[in-house]
Amino acid sequence: MNRILLKAENRELSSKGYLRQMRLAGRVPGVLYGHGGHAVPLSVESTELSKALHTSAGLNVLLNLELDTGAQEIAMIKSLERDVIKAGAFTHVDFVRISLTDKIEVSVPILITGDERRLVDGGVVAQPIREIIVLSSPGAIPEHFTVDVSGMVIGDSVTVADIVLPEGCELVTDVNEMIVNVMPPRVAQEAADEATAEDAVAEEEKPEE
Repeated sequence: MNRILLKAENRELSSKGYLRQMRLAGRVPGVLYGHGGHAVPLSVESTELSKALHTSAGLNVLLNLELDTGAQEIAMIKSLERDVIKAGAFTHVDFVRISLTDKIEVSVPILITGDERRLVDGGVVAQPIREIIVLSSPGAIPEHFTVDVSGMVIGDSVTVADIVLPEGCELVTDVNEMIVNVMPPRVAQEAADEATAEDAVAEEEKPEE
């Protein structure tokens, strides 16, 4: 997997007002930590961070994080906070140092294909989970796992155990976790109604601000 250069600027630990101004200026505050090194408060250009995220690796992109000193740290994004109001904007990013020889836990997305070619039997394709956690060396992280449902009929299912891992990867997610199944229409509707009811209860139980 190729590494993307992302330039960072050191920053002082600052007030909320200062961080707000930083974001308005097009920069995302963050921190670099891990792998035996001290934590480094920093910021990166929002547009450059967005470009890095739009590679095929997505959130698992490998970075050469270039600091003010000119030194480069090999890093990945540990967590990314997005602006809940402004689409495509970020409010904070955590970078973690990595070693290219040590395995790390990462979440790999699952892509479902073939639904349009599936036998018309009235069944509804459901996908309970959308990513799998694996332990992998940084250079061997899969971009995604693909599950083809074109040959599936009502009652069929695919679990994590059915996923073929590339060399260098180990499963962390429970092998019995259901990835996709084909449900009868009535069961699918009942599941959807139950999920809607649970969402409504959760919304009502939210504390008032």
